[in-house]
Amino acid sequence: MGVFYLQGRGVPRNDIEALSWLQLAADQGSLDAQKAIEELASIENTSQQVDQAERSERANSLVKDLEALADLYSRGVISDVEFNAAKKRLLDLRFRVLTIGRLS
Repeated sequence: MGVFYLQGRGVPRNDIEALSWLQLAADQGSLDAQKAIEELASIENTSQQVDQAERSERANSLVKDLEALADLYSRGVISDVEFNAAKKRLLDLRFRVLTIGRLS
């Protein structure tokens, strides 16, 4: 049953339900279930690492935008008000990316 939930075969795909069934089978000695649980853990770990890398990349991009903004300000291309408003927005976006992973 765990594999059916994991792959969405005949039932809606549901990783939590899959893990529950796989754990039950593993507890009863199923090596296939133990292997599937290990693979799920590996996929989740990899997914988290990719997510963190993407967050860092987005945050670094926003820092570069902030540096470009500071350059425009230092050359007198934008006013204090424009600079401060844009700076606040970029810092807020960076915070959101680093804490919740989204720009909106």
